Amino acid sequence: MAVLVEAISVIVRRDAINRSYDGGWAGFLSHVPNNTLCADHELARVGFSGDRDTFQLASEKTTILYLVKAGEMARIGPKEVRERYGAGAN
Repeated sequence: MAVLVEAISVIVRRDAINRSYDGGWAGFLSHVPNNTLCADHELARVGFSGDRDTFQLASEKTTILYLVKAGEMARIGPKEVRERYGAGAN
């Protein structure tokens, strides 16, 4: 039996997190939505099992660019997450 396993890694420079994320590295750690964080002193990586899982990262400072179909991208922020799923994003 064949099983397809897909995953998405979101990789961000640690200096960008410290500079741009509310609360810097400590703030980022408190909002990581799952237990897949891997990091060293330069990069941080969070894994997701599907493209919509990345919507958990949507915030006032973070917009997810979501491929709707070839050539068409949707911008997903907290408002769009609430509209689609009736739940809040971080």
